[in-house]
Amino acid sequence: IRFEDTTAKKDMDPGANVLKLVEKTSHFDKDERYMATSDIIGLLKKESKMESFIEQRVCAAILRQLNDSSADVQAVAIKCIGELTNRVQEAQLREICSALSSALLGENEQLKDIYSIGLKTTVSGVPAHMGHAVAHELAPQLIRGIQSDNSESETVREECLDVMKDLVERFGLEMEGHHETIIGLVMEQLSNRKAAISKRATSCIGALSVVLSDTMLHRL
Repeated sequence: IRFEDTTAKKDMDPGANVLKLVEKTSHFDKDERYMATSDIIGLLKKESKMESFIEQRVCAAILRQLNDSSADVQAVAIKCIGELTNRVQEAQLREICSALSSALLGENEQLKDIYSIGLKTTVSGVPAHMGHAVAHELAPQLIRGIQSDNSESETVREECLDVMKDLVERFGLEMEGHHETIIGLVMEQLSNRKAAISKRATSCIGALSVVLSDTMLHRL
C-alpha cells in the first residue's frame, strides 16, 4: 500500500488555500475572520496571479467585510483591497470601484469613511496602466456625490471631494472629458458653509490645475 503526502500537494495549490480562507471570512468569530483575511493578504503577496473565478470570490468576500461588525476586520479588508488592486484583472477592478462608490453614495452613514478609505486605497494602489478603467468607473460616481443637494449628504460630498482629489492627482489626464464638470462643481463648494468641504474643494482645485489644458486653466 502506498500512502501519498497530500499536505505537500495542498501547499502547492495556492488557489485551494485561498478558497478555504475565503470561506473563513464569513466565520462567526471575528478573530477567525480577521486572521483569514490577513492570511489572504500573505498569499496574495506570494502569488502574482490568480485564476479569474478565484479573483471574483476573493473580491466579493473582501467587499462584504467592509460592512463587518468589527472595526479590525474592516481595517484588514481595506489593507487587502490594496493588495488586490495591484494584481486583479480589469473586470474585478471595475467591480471593486463600482461596489465601493455605490456604497459611499448609499444610505449607510456610519461607514462612509470606511468606503472612502477603500476608494483612496484603490486609487493609490492600482497599476498606472489601469488608470483609464479606474477613472472611467469612478469619475461619474464621484461627480454624482458632489452634485447631491440633499442637506444630509454633506458627508458624502466631503468624502467624494477627498477621493476626487486623489483620483485627479494620479489619473487626471485620463479624465479630460470630465474636467469642465468637475471645475464647476468644485468651484461651487468653495463657498460651502462647512469648512471641511471648502478645504477639500481647495485641495481638489490644486490637483486639477496641474492637469488642465491652458484654456481650462485660464477659465479656472
